Amino acid sequence: MRIRFVRFGALAAVTLALLLALVAQASPRYRRAFLAKYPAAENTKLGECGTCHQATPPALNPFGAAFKAAHYTFDDIEKLDSDKDGASNLAEIKALTLPGDPSDKPGAKKTGAKADSTKGAKADSSAAKKAVRDSSATDSSSSAPDTSKTKR
Repeated sequence: MRIRFVRFGALAAVTLALLLALVAQASPRYRRAFLAKYPAAENTKLGECGTCHQATPPALNPFGAAFKAAHYTFDDIEKLDSDKDGASNLAEIKALTLPGDPSDKPGAKKTGAKADSTKGAKADSSAAKKAVRDSSATDSSSSAPDTSKTKR
């Protein structure tokens, strides 16, 4: 009976240690620190877990691993190219691309889910404004002449 209790206790201790390690890695504190240092990343894909983690957290991507190896300081890894795509981590952050994903780099054509939603919104907004201007011009030219400014 005592052996079962010891095994259960050891298993419980290991499980607790693993859970604490997972919680420590996925800390919102690091996300807040990242957004405080790089405020332009707010409301972009860089403000999400994928900046440091792979698709299946708590696994770290190359940027997250470099951040951890640098004792959780961003300054020490800005000049590095964690994902080996030819752009420094800082250049990728400024371009709002993922510094831990080699397929997402500054200047690369973006498609699908990888595209940054903020850039698309700006383009859509510009297109919408142009469409409104064009429709206003078309509406005014097709309607009856405006006689409010002519002399009577």
